[in-house]
Amino acid sequence: MANIRIGTVDLPPRIDRERYFRELSFIELTATMSRAALARWRKLAPDGAIALHGALFATTDAIAQLRGALATVAAPTAVFRSPALFSPSTEHRERLRRFFGEVATAEEIGATRVWIPDGLWEPRDAIRFARELGVTCTFDPLVREPGVPLEMFFDLELDVLYVRVERPGVLRAERMDDLAVLFEHYEALPTTIAFATTDRWRDARALKKLLAG
Repeated sequence: MANIRIGTVDLPPRIDRERYFRELSFIELTATMSRAALARWRKLAPDGAIALHGALFATTDAIAQLRGALATVAAPTAVFRSPALFSPSTEHRERLRRFFGEVATAEEIGATRVWIPDGLWEPRDAIRFARELGVTCTFDPLVREPGVPLEMFFDLELDVLYVRVERPGVLRAERMDDLAVLFEHYEALPTTIAFATTDRWRDARALKKLLAG
């Protein structure tokens, strides 16, 4: 699948950046860095390989700093994570509308905006609401109630597919197969997957190998 970026959330332990980008094509960086540190990342990363995290409900000044950081590493993606226990209440929805509609607008960010909802949001509802906001909603297709099939994710209204796998423990082969099936279903869409698992380095490379085979 040529239309997919595979990577991890932050650099895995004991893996240097040169080796990382020889094997994987994408990384989410969550830490705030100096311009010098970002410039070092830019020298090693392929075009479009980096996503940077910004603070949800940040000030206009912080958003301007984020835009500068994104430009430094030529990052096409800015990621915003909801606080823990951030429910889909009317008040919280309005806060998100104001933030993405007035502060972290597409013009101010200058990159694709990705939103990570809290687990209190039902994926389909979150994706629908994100579409209303004009942002991309990420989700973990491996987190679902026992007995609920992967097919629950097959009729989502998506322009791009952005998956983050955060479940703890070792990912068994059948979980990797689930991801491969999902990506095949949405093969026409630009796809990104970021692993934040216990062994994210192993998991990301295992998926890459599976998809290549």
